[in-house]
Amino acid sequence: IEVSVLAVGSTPTIIQHASLSEINEIHPGNYTFFDTYQASIGTCSFDRCAFIVLTRVISSYKFPHNRLLIDAGAFALSKDRGPVHINNYNQYGIIIDHPELRISSVSQEVAVVEASENSTFKVEDFPVGTLLQIIPNHSCMSCYCYEKLNVVKDGVIIDQWTTCPRH
Repeated sequence: IEVSVLAVGSTPTIIQHASLSEINEIHPGNYTFFDTYQASIGTCSFDRCAFIVLTRVISSYKFPHNRLLIDAGAFALSKDRGPVHINNYNQYGIIIDHPELRISSVSQEVAVVEASENSTFKVEDFPVGTLLQIIPNHSCMSCYCYEKLNVVKDGVIIDQWTTCPRH
């Protein structure tokens, strides 16, 4: 039997492209964007992750401990807990520039942000309206929930991409 197409898949496979000389079709998964999961397993570095969810603080609480409520929940971040087998990772994405924070729970449209292990924070440092950037655990699932994606360079929207229909 003659095989005209020899294909491979998965994002980690694409970084091995030099050794794929016999392959004529590649299905690289979320290679376009990367995400927290891929960075955590070493496929890329966190600074190569291109899909970022922009969210804002919509409320804060001090009882029973300091928490923030953000307007990005399961629809924006997915309920994928990420690479739980690596370093006891147990959250819904990485908040850029804030290692002291972790996303501890999500519901449909909101999420709770708490202090990371061995960290503290003051809710006063994150007033309502504060913008936070999150690298989701699984960019494919997060991307799927949006009809349009803004392409940003140096803080300016330079393009907008329409995603595939979700039906």
